[in-house]
Amino acid sequence: MCAPPCRPGGPLLAADGQGGVFICWEDSRNNTDSNVYAQHLTSEGSIAPGWPADGISVVAEIRSQTPLAIEPDGLGGVYIAWYDDRQLVLPGGGTSRDIYVQHLLADGSIAPGWAVNGLAASRAPDEQARATLATDGVGGVYVLWVDWRNRLAPNTADPYAQHFRYDGTLAPGWPADGLSLTSAPGGQGTLFFRCALPDGEGGLIAPFGDGNSGNPNGDMFATRVRPDGTFAPGWSHGGQAVLENRAGRSVAIDGAGGFLTLGVTIRDFFDREIYVRRFLFDGTAAAGWPPGGVAMFPVALGTGRSFVEGDGSGGALVAWDGSQPGRPYGVFATKRLGDGTLAPGWTTDGTLLSEPGARANQFAAGLAGDGAGGAYVLWEYSAWDFFDNPAFIQHVTASGSLAAGWPEFGRRVSTNPNGHQEPIMVSDGMGGAIVVWHGLAGYFAQRIYADSPTAALLALAQAEASAERVRLVWQGVGAGALDAMVERHTAASAWEAIGRAVREHADALSYEDRAMMPGTRHAYRLRYADAHGEQVTEPAWVSVPARLELSLEGFRPNPSPATPMVAFTLAAAEAARLEVFDVAGRRVMVREVGGLGPGRHALRLDDARLSAGVYVVRLVTTSRTLLTRGVVAR
Repeated sequence: MCAPPCRPGGPLLAADGQGGVFICWEDSRNNTDSNVYAQHLTSEGSIAPGWPADGISVVAEIRSQTPLAIEPDGLGGVYIAWYDDRQLVLPGGGTSRDIYVQHLLADGSIAPGWAVNGLAASRAPDEQARATLATDGVGGVYVLWVDWRNRLAPNTADPYAQHFRYDGTLAPGWPADGLSLTSAPGGQGTLFFRCALPDGEGGLIAPFGDGNSGNPNGDMFATRVRPDGTFAPGWSHGGQAVLENRAGRSVAIDGAGGFLTLGVTIRDFFDREIYVRRFLFDGTAAAGWPPGGVAMFPVALGTGRSFVEGDGSGGALVAWDGSQPGRPYGVFATKRLGDGTLAPGWTTDGTLLSEPGARANQFAAGLAGDGAGGAYVLWEYSAWDFFDNPAFIQHVTASGSLAAGWPEFGRRVSTNPNGHQEPIMVSDGMGGAIVVWHGLAGYFAQRIYADSPTAALLALAQAEASAERVRLVWQGVGAGALDAMVERHTAASAWEAIGRAVREHADALSYEDRAMMPGTRHAYRLRYADAHGEQVTEPAWVSVPARLELSLEGFRPNPSPATPMVAFTLAAAEAARLEVFDVAGRRVMVREVGGLGPGRHALRLDDARLSAGVYVVRLVTTSRTLLTRGVVAR
């Protein structure tokens, strides 16, 4: 991926939405100062067109630049943020370090409107640092950082945010030097991990740490900002506590209208117990998650790195390395449902994934969801008899069992003999994962494919939801002759049979559910038997509105491996049309949908014949226009 003369350090990853990955790193190949370089690998593992074999120079300014964050733009390109010394305070002048951002397109070229060496998120005096990024859903990006412009005031360090549009201009309503998120006394700041989160409605969830309460571990706070720079209802300047008396270590979107925060207790300078709490986007705590979080690893002798990811249904996937009395030091994982209870099949205090008693230190290095409620867990294996310090990975299913074909204590990521230093991982967006590390001969990347699911005869063709009912239609050759049971579950409940599907015609079955809960996400599937034995369709998630609001969810799933389905909600009986555009701005599909009437709808685009790529989906009504993006990957 990058061979000498590159001199890499500190890689960062972002999936490109099509099975490939963007990577950026700090590189000092040209002089004693370091600069930021980037690379783009396709889903096949080749270097993307337009990108040099040794990476692209993202910035080539005086003094040093250190990459801090990388985030896809949702349209095939990528944003990169770094810590920049070009304005470093010097005797007699200067302004100190700043945060800069660059926007690169899929081919490595700079996006129109962006400067050659990036744009400053703020030019306020004194220090800005620890930046993280989150996309706004329409091609723009949020930047979140900690700022020392008021270091002589009682509030010393504070979190600030900025919102750039796709073309590099500031979004309306955002100050030139960033938006203050709190001015509480003492120090508050962003954390040393990816903590800026998209809220799914074009806004920003901004978590930050606060040490003013007197709690020995500090507290995790958060606030939510709308695209125009105002605070969302239920949130405010200053934020609110989302995890009390815990030192923040990781955050993630839960996939069901909220986010997860992971924090630890600290004793004798070591991380100890691990706790997770779920908070909703409306500013309220999710039921079942106490203020200090749910204990994942209580009575710990010590823990190292810890990670949390959403399971897509409101639950939490958690991985860490550590030890407890009577248990070996190793790499563990667990899963909690949306109500905070232990997911069926998982072990209390975590399932041990690494080899017990191994002659090595085993350190957690990454966690990535598999898109089906399970997870990939990555760890380093550091032993005297392993010169290359290999990296291992394990795939655990949603039920807590090892995925088919995976060995008991994980699989080596690579047999490369050049070392596996600082391995990191990201989901490939298609059920697999991508791992990057650096060794003696440069940077390397490996893609781990998801296990192939058993093919199902039926596929969901249509789903409509209102506050009164959910109607679903499955299609497949000869489907009408099948005896199929409909099963349903929510983030807080297991799968349960709710009734038999009804024959629509020779190739379709339908079901109408009037016993669902308004304002809740439900998953539906069919269970039936055919000549090959018992079959189960892929789960289909349906959001049941408490009241109807115009919304556009976009492709389901996203990325779509085949013909996509578009999910949207019409709030009123009015003219409406659904449009799909390719990245060149050409309209490739239009369909009138106003006649479907108020309610939530899901339409399969069988006639669109979309090739693999990134698309913009637009829902146009007489009152509003909504945009989102989707990916087709074949």
